[in-house]
Amino acid sequence: MFEELKQIFGRQGFLAQYLPGFECRNSQLEMALAVGEALEKDRPLLVEAPTGIGKTLAYLVPAILSRRRVVISTGTKNLQDQIFEKDIPFLKKHFNQNLKAICVKGRLNYLCRRRFLAFLKEPTIIGLGMQPALKKLHLWYQKTATGDRAEVEWLPDNSVLWREISSSSDKCVGSECDYYNSCFITRLKQKAANCDLLIVNHYLYFADLALKQDNFGAVLPGHEAVIFDEAHQLDHVASSYFGFELSLFKFLELVHDVKKELSIAKVRKMDEINMKLQALETDARRYFEVFERAPGRKRLEEVRQWDELEKVADKITQSLNSLAGDLVSFEQMSPGLSACKRRSLNLSHLMDVFTTREDPDLVYWYESRRRGVFLHATPINVSPYLDELLFKRIGSVILTSATLAIGEDFSFVRQCLGVPDETDEMVLSSHFDFKENLIVYIPRDISEPSSPKFLEQFCQKVWELLLISQGRALILFTSYKNMEEAYSMLKEKDLPYKFLLQGEKPKNTLLKEFRQDLHSILLATGSFWEGVDVPGPSLSSVIIDKLPFEVPSDPILVARLKRLRDEGYDPFWHYQVPQAILNLKQGVGRLIRTVEDRGMVAIMDVRIWEKVYGKKFLSNLPDCKVTSDINEVAEFFRDSRVENFSQNAG
Repeated sequence: MFEELKQIFGRQGFLAQYLPGFECRNSQLEMALAVGEALEKDRPLLVEAPTGIGKTLAYLVPAILSRRRVVISTGTKNLQDQIFEKDIPFLKKHFNQNLKAICVKGRLNYLCRRRFLAFLKEPTIIGLGMQPALKKLHLWYQKTATGDRAEVEWLPDNSVLWREISSSSDKCVGSECDYYNSCFITRLKQKAANCDLLIVNHYLYFADLALKQDNFGAVLPGHEAVIFDEAHQLDHVASSYFGFELSLFKFLELVHDVKKELSIAKVRKMDEINMKLQALETDARRYFEVFERAPGRKRLEEVRQWDELEKVADKITQSLNSLAGDLVSFEQMSPGLSACKRRSLNLSHLMDVFTTREDPDLVYWYESRRRGVFLHATPINVSPYLDELLFKRIGSVILTSATLAIGEDFSFVRQCLGVPDETDEMVLSSHFDFKENLIVYIPRDISEPSSPKFLEQFCQKVWELLLISQGRALILFTSYKNMEEAYSMLKEKDLPYKFLLQGEKPKNTLLKEFRQDLHSILLATGSFWEGVDVPGPSLSSVIIDKLPFEVPSDPILVARLKRLRDEGYDPFWHYQVPQAILNLKQGVGRLIRTVEDRGMVAIMDVRIWEKVYGKKFLSNLPDCKVTSDINEVAEFFRDSRVENFSQNAG
């Protein structure tokens, strides 16, 4: 394989011959060789691969050459689509015409034949108001080969109707279903089992991994290797799938589905069971009304009326167990009722999990969202789960991202994910000229972020920087509160540029407007710290309000820091600093996306200069000029190449 890879990625090789604009890069070849060796020797591998080296092809080509079934798992749907719709067709056309690849999405993306046909016969109140949409869906249903909702472009993302007719593991009745052989999920599994490459995202992969524990509802076939791109997200994603979640919606959905399935099965004398369902719904509503609806995450221990909650929880558990007992006598009449019985018992188990809270390896917390209150039980440490379900079962697990190492040290990601000791490591160098094309500005004459004066001083500095860069800025915040207050302050200043605010429109719409309006300014937080790719002059400044330490009161963070402290570690240096460094690297990485990009990153946090840990952050910035003098920033932007760049773009 290794000689083949050298030829493929060489100056006169396959990619140079068929891929327009291809540049031979040593880093890309180094990564391809390392991935090839990991696949050939069944070894795990960690690769920090900076933006622009072509890492996607560096793992796709050796994956194809390995002649194994390999899962490619991405952090975003955009990358998943890019691989399947752009890279795979190119490789299949020019490299391996026999390549079999499939893009696998989560179950909720696919129509359930059983639920849809039952819904057509007996639509709920929701369906009665959507007859035109139902007719269009029926026409689509009659000709679709995949059942993939992506084919139904007119259907809104948050469609209530789709929720009634889509597939899900808890509502699936498996081989008992009359439509099992023609089921879109069954066909998807069969097709996936005959493919070489399976393109998925992290959420599907870990949902599937969690389902495999119960041997029910999994979609992905057995595979010999998995490559995680954007692997820095794995800790967060794995935490959500190896824990538990409970909300009022689960109870309301169960009550709704039991009534619907009883009606479909034409069960008579439903008065008694309807009374039980009504009591269950009433008690479930009472239970979730106790929780505080203020934003933010809170520990369950902070709930004051816990005695009252336990009494209501006991009634709910009894009702669920009684309901499951009643459904036993009906389940022979309908596989849907059998699935409802299984869900009743599962909800009873979840109530026990949150009432007893007896597992010391879980942290129990809740949060309020638009749709209500959600309870969570999250693993303090996901590494035991990953060790057992991933690393011990699959020989070659390859993790790559632009942000995995602190300097050249992978200790932090190894600690978080339980990466085996025998895992190979590789930190690749960027081919971008940061010394020439990037300047980092960190002011000294500004208050610390905890100061009440900070936000006003921050906005004054940002105003000066925006005038210098002529807008063209992404301003990243560590909290919604700071973002919204800064937005109000900056809007009052005399700036001739368009302001865009996260939350006002969908993310993709905002990014499209940001790209199109050359001098616009986008204020954002959360998901905009990563996965945002705006090459060219529309993004010439990334301004970061403060070092991205996690919220110190977050229940998961508090539990993890306590666990580290109990084990004899200093949690600040062992966890909080490295996590913040990786987050900062993600934010800084939004700016330079191509060799032509040029601009400024401003980190408006004086602690980098004043605190001991500041040196760690400085040493993990790209090799470029770092200044606290705003005049040097102005001089950088007056450089003829920046001016020409801006004028040409305009």
